[in-house]
Amino acid sequence: MNNYFMFNNLRLNYIEPFVNSERRFEIPLLKFFLEVFQYHTNVIEIGAVSPYCNNFPMKHNICDPTDPIANIKDFAENLNYNGMNVISISTIEHIGRGDYMLEIHPYRCITVLNKILESDNYLVTFPIGYNLLLDNYCKFIIPKNITYTAHRINDDNDWMVDDVLNFDYQYDFLNNRGNAVCVVCNLNELKK
Repeated sequence: MNNYFMFNNLRLNYIEPFVNSERRFEIPLLKFFLEVFQYHTNVIEIGAVSPYCNNFPMKHNICDPTDPIANIKDFAENLNYNGMNVISISTIEHIGRGDYMLEIHPYRCITVLNKILESDNYLVTFPIGYNLLLDNYCKFIIPKNITYTAHRINDDNDWMVDDVLNFDYQYDFLNNRGNAVCVVCNLNELKK
């Protein structure tokens, strides 16, 4: 079991080594983003993930219509992201699918992603194979210089960023976990 992974040229340490899901890969990215923007007042998290991580800075707004911890109880598509720094970890794939007893609007995830792409800085992750519409949108429409894929490389839940985009992974619905993740990000520190 490794203690870290490389995201292009950046070394990120695993934070929750015993989590047997894509969170093991995503949480270090979340922590990195929040550390980079810890002194900014214009940070917003779409989907309440950071409150459930130990020792994370909690000085930012969290938008989630169903989570009691969120301080913005609205739908992500209703917000304006201009001038914002937006982080979203394994949330966008649920938007519009009817998850969490919300209404089904299949293209709503695309609307939200497009709005996020208009923000100043963003980091969005989602498991590949859970929402095929979102997978195909990122595979064929989103610019390749801001889109990355990564996959689980062993039973210890170690991860590796792919050299080229690869959306040919299956979501593990039986165990409710991703075997691969798409990352959409414009941070220079994470670029190739």
